[in-house]
Amino acid sequence: MADYRKIRRSQYIYPFGVGALYDLSDESFIAVDISKWDSNYGEKLSLNRLEHRLRVEHFKMPESYNSMGGKKKSWQLKKLPYERFPKWLFCRSCGTMVQWTRSKEVNGETPKCDAPDCKINPNLTPMRYVMACNKGHVADVDWHYWAHSYPKKDCKVKDKLKYKSREKKGGPALPTVICEHCNASRNLMHITSKMAGLAALGIRCKGLQPWESSWNSEVKCDGEVSAVQRSASNLYYPKLISALDIPLGKEEKLENEELDHAIKAHSDYSRILTKLQSSEGTATEAIIKLRADEIADTIHCSPEYVLALAQSESAVHGEEKITEQVAINEQDILFEEWQVLVSPSSNSSKYFSSHEEFLVGNKFRLDELLEKLILIPKLREVTALRGFHRITPSQEDFIPVDLGKKINWLPATEVFGEGIFISLKEESITSWIKKHETAITERLLVMQNKYNHLHLDFLPEPTPKFVLLHTLAHLLIRQLAFECGYAASSLRERIYASDEGTTMSGILIYTADSDSEGSLGGLVRQGNKDRFIPTLITALERGQWCSADPVCKELPGQGMNGLNRAACHSCTLLAETSCISHNSLLDRMLLLGEDEKNHNYGFFSEMIKRYRMELL
Repeated sequence: MADYRKIRRSQYIYPFGVGALYDLSDESFIAVDISKWDSNYGEKLSLNRLEHRLRVEHFKMPESYNSMGGKKKSWQLKKLPYERFPKWLFCRSCGTMVQWTRSKEVNGETPKCDAPDCKINPNLTPMRYVMACNKGHVADVDWHYWAHSYPKKDCKVKDKLKYKSREKKGGPALPTVICEHCNASRNLMHITSKMAGLAALGIRCKGLQPWESSWNSEVKCDGEVSAVQRSASNLYYPKLISALDIPLGKEEKLENEELDHAIKAHSDYSRILTKLQSSEGTATEAIIKLRADEIADTIHCSPEYVLALAQSESAVHGEEKITEQVAINEQDILFEEWQVLVSPSSNSSKYFSSHEEFLVGNKFRLDELLEKLILIPKLREVTALRGFHRITPSQEDFIPVDLGKKINWLPATEVFGEGIFISLKEESITSWIKKHETAITERLLVMQNKYNHLHLDFLPEPTPKFVLLHTLAHLLIRQLAFECGYAASSLRERIYASDEGTTMSGILIYTADSDSEGSLGGLVRQGNKDRFIPTLITALERGQWCSADPVCKELPGQGMNGLNRAACHSCTLLAETSCISHNSLLDRMLLLGEDEKNHNYGFFSEMIKRYRMELL
């Protein structure tokens, strides 16, 4: 295998996990489903509370120093399963198009042009476009059909295609697919168009991923197909879920959690759930009791406990089948962490420790806005890849990483690090929203309308509290990266914002390293009160000004789908890996804004005003 075909373990979770395309020099690969992993490959991870919610036995993390490959004649360990895609390749020298197959692969070598009339014989290059549907499937474009589609021609010869640029009268040269046998051709000008593209030609999705065998019965898919550039950002949206490894509290709770996990991991447990969800009957009840007895003997607990656990889970999930996707409310995961984060003195474990910095007596009255400042010298985060979307992301209905094969584990990665947790006073946020309701509503109106109109439920709802906390996190990360020496891309955010049922108003800024346990300590040191308050004030001061102002400040919408107000790369945006919502739902003016009459409506405006008066 070529030396450059390497991938870091964290990259397999994001951004090059199952279903994602990975460009390497002149080659392009796609990660196949986890059923292709070797049975002995991977390092097992565990995080009980996340495993229970996802209903899996454990997680697996790719091993270090992975190379990319697939099951061929010389299958080797320490290879993550990737396959070449797109299969259609072309020669940049002579334009010859080749539909590549596994039988042509030479281990470790890049495909080369072997056309008789090609004197250079360079590496073959993947075609620029692939065909994808909004249900999550992707395939090669049928280039033979495309070349003969306008005007429509009937040609049986499929191995005489060329990919060249042809000059257009009065315009630039256009890449064109040409059939040398019948001289039919068509350029790529309208290939992405809805009116003249693939869907307009009557092409339908086959309901398969590129690595699935086409000779199997094809799944009927009613998804709308379109041509997409293979490097386009909308071709792959990973479905990720992460959780902190927090202490569970009482020992008996820990024992119950471990017992429940052991019962659910038993192979007969899913059969009990299936029977409970089926029609009632004497025979069914007898089978359920027999299965419960078998689990109880293995786990060393009572059959009644097994039945009670299964019945409670069946009642929660209702008619949901055991094989269907598990619906996860991520707010529940965040609330569990919130309860531990706001009570640092009584919570510590092998992978988590925290202590509080007291903010009493700050002369700028910052303590009227901040509730708590918590330093976390030690934390662990596990991030699991559940599946992916294509074209249009959504909250549910994703393609699972096992393609529905009921595999009892998920790929994941663990990271260790440190963090700073800040919570705002709930009464301060409530009074701020009430006092400046008109200005806040006006700032968020366009953002909220687009969120509802475009059905962007995969993003958090743009409430005043969330946008306030999210923007504050971004400004702090940019300043902390400068102050403590970490790269900005190595700092991440977790936003705890909720008004319904469980009230949360806080942010966690943390750094994590997947290759070694622990951290440098610079972030926690910067969280000390004497250092953090100047850092916060500096971050807010810098957030008041942007090199793109007044344009940045006054735009009705910018960024992805226009979901930002006063936020751009010059003042607020971060690396994509640092942000939980794709660098959207941000507005500096909610923190520091003034209206036309110089009335302060920003949450921190009065505090900054007092700070400036102290300097005079």
